[in-house]
Amino acid sequence: MTSYFGSMQVLAAAERPPHLKAIFVSGGHYDFYETTYHGGVMWFMPRAAREGRGGDSGIAHTDVKSRMREVHSPEELRKLVDERLNDPDVAAWPNLVHVLKYPKNREFWFDIVMNPLDGDWYEERNPITLARNIDIPVYLQIDQGRGWTVDGHIELFDVLKGPRKLDIGSYTPMQSRPWIEEHDKMFRWYEYWLKGIDNGIMDEPAVSVFVEGSREVVTAAKWPPKKTEYKSLYLRPRHKLSFEPEFMGAEHAAPDGVYL
Repeated sequence: MTSYFGSMQVLAAAERPPHLKAIFVSGGHYDFYETTYHGGVMWFMPRAAREGRGGDSGIAHTDVKSRMREVHSPEELRKLVDERLNDPDVAAWPNLVHVLKYPKNREFWFDIVMNPLDGDWYEERNPITLARNIDIPVYLQIDQGRGWTVDGHIELFDVLKGPRKLDIGSYTPMQSRPWIEEHDKMFRWYEYWLKGIDNGIMDEPAVSVFVEGSREVVTAAKWPPKKTEYKSLYLRPRHKLSFEPEFMGAEHAAPDGVYL
């Protein structure tokens, strides 16, 4: 299953129920901080972290109670809300103001807005934190079009102890609803682990990555698939990146005016 339902599979597997034999996870959400404050910047695009208006997100139908309301007295919480409303980025967005003023309408959403910094609140809810308990076979599949969850799949793959696969697909748009992509891989995975059918899936490499640009599929026994060379990239004007830093000083400054 995909997205929220994929994350729930990981949380369920971490409980180690005796009858759960294998899971196939696609596009799961793991680090809610990175999902909603991507790179530390407020980013509420994913429906699962918003208000569930799309109607297809599992988290939109959950009755999650606010941890902030549990651990703080009404007086403390009122003070914390006022501090959050002092942020001009929050105060400028009516949806955020409404959530902070009326937390009962969406308690999980309220807690996310109230926690703009990474920390214990997010780690408690991060399936990767609990995934070290998982010892059943896990197949992780993610397309690069769901960029905010790719890193989470890689982190999850690294901590799993049992049989595992990591499949990173091409840069496609969001997967369909109902989800039908990658069903052939999912059925083969379950056939092998649930029915004992030797279909060769465990003879294939543990890691498969579609490389944008070369349009090639790279496979390997572990992550990363080959020696990685890290290079720094620098921000440049007009939304560009460069391997060279920007020249500083008045002699390098662009003149004021209109660019045509």
